[in-house]
Amino acid sequence: MKHRILAVDDDISNLKATEALLEEWGYWVDAVSNGPEAIAVIEKKDRDYSVILLDYQMPGMNGAEAASKIRALSKESIIIIYSCDSSRRALKEVFRVGAVDFIDKDENVENLKAALEMACNRYENHIQLYRARVNKSHNAEILRSVGMIGHSQKMADVVQQCINYRKYNQPVLILGETGSGKELVAKAIQGDSHKKFQAVNCAAFTESNLIESELFGYEKGAFTGANNRKIGILESTGDGTVFLDELHYLNPKAQGLLLRALREKVIRRVGSNIETSISCRIFAASKPDLFKRVQAGEFLPDLYYRLKFLTIEVPALRERPEDIGLLVDHFCHKFYKETGRKISFRARTMRMMERYDWHGNVGELEGYVWQLLINAKESIISPSNLDERFQLLDILGDPNATLEALELKHEQEIRDLIALALSASGSKRKAAERLKVNESSLRHLIARLGVRESTV
Repeated sequence: MKHRILAVDDDISNLKATEALLEEWGYWVDAVSNGPEAIAVIEKKDRDYSVILLDYQMPGMNGAEAASKIRALSKESIIIIYSCDSSRRALKEVFRVGAVDFIDKDENVENLKAALEMACNRYENHIQLYRARVNKSHNAEILRSVGMIGHSQKMADVVQQCINYRKYNQPVLILGETGSGKELVAKAIQGDSHKKFQAVNCAAFTESNLIESELFGYEKGAFTGANNRKIGILESTGDGTVFLDELHYLNPKAQGLLLRALREKVIRRVGSNIETSISCRIFAASKPDLFKRVQAGEFLPDLYYRLKFLTIEVPALRERPEDIGLLVDHFCHKFYKETGRKISFRARTMRMMERYDWHGNVGELEGYVWQLLINAKESIISPSNLDERFQLLDILGDPNATLEALELKHEQEIRDLIALALSASGSKRKAAERLKVNESSLRHLIARLGVRESTV
């Protein structure tokens, strides 16, 4: 990711030089000339800063005073002092208020570059919280218009199909994996209509007569237990919509009866010889392999092609990972409304979740997020809170990565861990104790990995 840095320096020529240098290194930079201006920028909360780069000697409010107020406003941004005043008093004061490094302006600029890289890496991997951005793009707007969450182009295309199909009175076949949101798609096609919408899960009816009775109804005495006439769903829905989920579970007889209902707009209740007209519109949902079932002789070809007149294919969640963050944010908001507990996710946690395949799609994601929220002992979900399957994905990263690349990744994590321990402990001896290694081993690692020791 590209990081944003807020540079603060009362010397305008130095500030402009620093700004140009940071932009040359690939950072986004905002520059202000004093502490109060920096605080005002941060109070707006319209931008997230990975690093606040503060001069120490500034009139009115010095770097330490500014750092103290900034830390209260932004607990995530990493504060680095970049100054010519490296006196013992200045060092003691800035580290006391939360700065993590002090870089002398007179040193080689490569020291500043290395410190910023380490700080941004630490921010990205260990500190940054995920924040769902209010996306005002056409994609996000079109999904919101039908009660869906996301901004991916694939789902925006699906919703546009839904809107286009509203004006037709033809059946619609919705294909998608379990948990991908097929019923939401069906409701999106119906739109804001006040007409009745009835959903039937065909998988819930294992016996032939049960699904027939549910869909077509029955007459009194049609079978044992039929003590009164029952109006079936296809008839009782009137001119509304019947959504047949898990259509592939329909038995052959029920498939034939449904085909006739679609063709002729008439049904017969079980136990009756009288035909009854129906006016409902039928949406049917199935797994993507429905055509394979046709080829295998498990599903009527005529029914398949009758339904396929208008088709929508719902993409799996793994095909639109950019929607995962917004979905998780939505689930967190629901959890907060129900429990009063406000829980956030680290940005790195979210990136790990985006790399997972989610075979159960949105349904699996929602269940897992609620499990994390309910079991959370703290207000932040960190990478360590995720299952081993996510940890493994995080270690492997790109499945095509070389061993050398993986080793470099681990070296950077070790480098960051040592730097953090040195900064928090104040000495190599205490840092070694914190890391549970002997001091000589720590010194060897510091030398081999090139860990900065400016904070010790």
